[in-house]
Amino acid sequence: MATAKKTTTTKKTTAKKAAVAETKAVVEKTTKATAAKSTASKKKYVYAFFNCDDDKSAASMNVRYNNEMFADTVAGRKALLKKIQEECAAGRVNIADKTFVKEAIIKGEPTEASSKLQYGSIERMSLVG
Repeated sequence: MATAKKTTTTKKTTAKKAAVAETKAVVEKTTKATAAKSTASKKKYVYAFFNCDDDKSAASMNVRYNNEMFADTVAGRKALLKKIQEECAAGRVNIADKTFVKEAIIKGEPTEASSKLQYGSIERMSLVG
């Protein structure tokens, strides 16, 4: 009789350990997935405006001349639009479609406005941290 009781207790203990291990594995997997999602959702962007040549070559984009970054916020996007309007007023940039540029910067993806700019480009950069 003692042997039967001991075997039953061992089976219960083994089953319990297996259940705990499985639960830990599920929790760990869920935690990793949640951490990956939160890291992806915390990714932040900034935009930089560059004066450049007509081909928008990287060599013509001078970081020392254009060293201002614009946050991906409402205020940052408005400041980016204002910078482009100032460059246009100064004659350094030409805008093919002002309405499209304004909509892309304020409500859409600012880098799409680059296609309507001559001698100017908007680049998106991600912040890590």
